[in-house]
Amino acid sequence: MSARQYFSHVCAGILILLLTVAVITVGGCSEDSPVSEQPGNGDQDPTFSIQIVSWDDLTGLFPVEATPSDVDEIHFEISAPDIQTQTRTVPAGQAPIGVDFTLEPGPVRRIKVQAFNDAASLIYSGTKYTDIIDGVLVTGVGMVSTTDDTPPVFTGLGDAVAVSDSYVLLSWQPAIDGGSPDDKAIYLVYMSTTDGSFDYSSPSYTSETGETSLLVTNLDPGTTYYFVVRAMDRAGNITLNTSQQSVTTPPADAALYVDVITGTDNSECGTSSSPCKTITHALSKSAGNQTIHVAKGTYNAASGELFPLRLKPGTTLDGEGFWWMGVKVIKETFIEGPTPVILGADNASVMVCYVKPTGWGTSSVAIDDDGHPINVFRCTIDGVFYPGAIGVGFSAASSLIETRIENLSGGGGRAVVVFGTGGALIKGNTVINNAMGITVEASNTTVSHCSLENITCGGILVGHVYNVVSDVFIFHNYISNFGCNGVSLTNANDVEVVFNTITESRGYGIAVNVQEETHLVKIKNNSISKGTSSAIWITGGQAEINGNTIVCNVRGVYVSTNQLIDLRWNSWDHDPPTISPGRGFYEDGCDGFVVICYQRDYASTPEPLYQPDNGKGSCLIAIVPWPSSSPPAR
Repeated sequence: MSARQYFSHVCAGILILLLTVAVITVGGCSEDSPVSEQPGNGDQDPTFSIQIVSWDDLTGLFPVEATPSDVDEIHFEISAPDIQTQTRTVPAGQAPIGVDFTLEPGPVRRIKVQAFNDAASLIYSGTKYTDIIDGVLVTGVGMVSTTDDTPPVFTGLGDAVAVSDSYVLLSWQPAIDGGSPDDKAIYLVYMSTTDGSFDYSSPSYTSETGETSLLVTNLDPGTTYYFVVRAMDRAGNITLNTSQQSVTTPPADAALYVDVITGTDNSECGTSSSPCKTITHALSKSAGNQTIHVAKGTYNAASGELFPLRLKPGTTLDGEGFWWMGVKVIKETFIEGPTPVILGADNASVMVCYVKPTGWGTSSVAIDDDGHPINVFRCTIDGVFYPGAIGVGFSAASSLIETRIENLSGGGGRAVVVFGTGGALIKGNTVINNAMGITVEASNTTVSHCSLENITCGGILVGHVYNVVSDVFIFHNYISNFGCNGVSLTNANDVEVVFNTITESRGYGIAVNVQEETHLVKIKNNSISKGTSSAIWITGGQAEINGNTIVCNVRGVYVSTNQLIDLRWNSWDHDPPTISPGRGFYEDGCDGFVVICYQRDYASTPEPLYQPDNGKGSCLIAIVPWPSSSPPAR
């Protein structure tokens, strides 16, 4: 296929190589944009020129800088299964350096960049997979030292679920690189319709950086697909796992149709021209493993619905609308009724619906999986002021993806509650204007890439009064403007809280109240700022507190425990850039416990990092010299 079939005419792009990142910009063009002739090519293809800039100057919109002093030449390679591999090698010297590629746009183009010194030794490398399409595309290629030749640790694809007759949702746990979850990893997804047969030379899809799920679209109904996922770190090291998952999309002829405006419940619901009027009637006609397409409109008791709407196994309730920037469903399918509004069944799904509880029913939950694994995807749940109301309740290994939950503002109202057998995935959701955020009372649960704002009391709460909750992963969330605590861990063990941004707390940023002294929590690479109390507050248990940025809080870290606390590699207020004088580490009655910190952390604070509080206790501070090397990769 020629480039003219992708573009109405040709426009120039720029490939920018940075010390740590390369950026590709494919620019859209106007009718009077210039088109450069390419010799021997009847269709004029986009060209890419290359300039050398530095990472610090990226925000200055591509200023020109010299290449790193130890780089002698740079090698570029662009490849894909449907195009001929193209390579260029250019001397480093002084920027700008330009080189042209004649390249067809298309999906999953691999861009490999290598930098060599004057002895022809490879010293930096990076690989990126990206789609080259019309419009503007900015992407990054991580350039790291080639001394890193170890792939990350990755368990592979965790789950593959057909959420409709043409959509499959894939999810996995983050790769571990350098002992910590790698938020810079890219995941390569390989798809096949033949068991065990994959072309590992080129992935079918690639994730966004750090993402731990992918929605695969435009699949054929009634077809079995096989998937393998591999992880690639910033150095381009790729895991070699071959563990596959299979999933079969429902057949297209099994679909049912509902339209509250044009439908009638005298129909069989089998075509879009002869739909049912109510979801209730469509569910009565469904034998399971079907997609029920629900047209826009309001579905409530007045229109004939009987609540709760109890899904059938394998059924997908697919509303009409589209998702806009994580805000809410536009052109909505409204479902209004008393709680529970929707009850789950094995492997059922709810997609692109706007669910509004209108009052109390037999429970306080708007969408309840009812003990069955279900998938809720790109819905909006608009709550009401009922004390104790819950937006989504999971007691099985269910998933809640890219859903907005708001206005559950009554006392104790919670956006999400996970309990029971555990194994739930809560990812990419927006939680706003609720009394409480996300409560996890079950093990083996992941909460990642969620945004929580304007929460009256408590962002993410982990723990159970009677049972120890373990193997919970709180990853890459944004928690802002909340009362109580951003993340609370109670009666928890082996819980990781990593790469979260927690700001404007009216309680503690992260609070750990672990009952067993041998239990371990890991708090790493978080940013905690502008809190009115302690950024991190620990009473009981062991903790690894590493790589966090702690600024502009009333207190830094407050500890009352008799166990080991590792406080290395944190950035306190006194570390540049200084925002304001801050306070460091405090302890209270902690005879016998050990704090590990570096001499720089201990000695350089505006106030001493170690301050016994109220004269209680005497703690052993293990102070080690500040190393000359950089922190470990994280």
